[in-house]
Amino acid sequence: MNLAVNQLKNVILIHNKTIISDGLLALLSSYDNINVTVINTENEKELGLKKDADLVITEMNINCIDGVDLLRTIKKTNIPILVFSKTNSYECFNKLMKIGIHGFITHQSPTNSLKTAIDQILNGENYYCQHIISQIKEQNSKKKNSLSEKIITTVKISKREKEIIRLIRKGMPSKEIGEQLEISVRTVGKHRENIMRKCNVGNVTELIYFIEKNEIII
Repeated sequence: MNLAVNQLKNVILIHNKTIISDGLLALLSSYDNINVTVINTENEKELGLKKDADLVITEMNINCIDGVDLLRTIKKTNIPILVFSKTNSYECFNKLMKIGIHGFITHQSPTNSLKTAIDQILNGENYYCQHIISQIKEQNSKKKNSLSEKIITTVKISKREKEIIRLIRKGMPSKEIGEQLEISVRTVGKHRENIMRKCNVGNVTELIYFIEKNEIII
């Protein structure tokens, strides 16, 4: 999937003054149709001025601790977020998914996965590297009724539930979903509960995997 032809995209790189940050900047600078703006971690407040940005890319340390508050700040701008993580931990990924990131790649990912992730996110999709997809599969396989073994022919998802799932996949919290669909947060919560129950999943990560694994049309 490629970016729209000749359409310039504005990407912000949160630079943590590391070799990894320099490497990400070098790769981003080599891509066509991408305009890179570098913001150092001590100047995070500049994010509030970048209303025209199409994507924010930032690092996450190996303990998945530093940077969480920054991600929450970015999330308030409604700019999609791609995280480059120093760990391929499922626990870290799941924690960041709850914040609402749109993409996750690790230091073990192939070089071309960065461009693939950017393309998919800028085209309104999410991107998770193969290491994390494997982790999701492993976690699900440990359960008695793993998602890969479920029969979905009896799963009936309503039109409204499909709308909510589409917005959940974009990382939108219940409040924003309610505002967009013009329904209350409480109603959104009830729909989410019904969706999780129908698909027999316990969190957003499992829901996304279930939808994609079973090729449910949303």
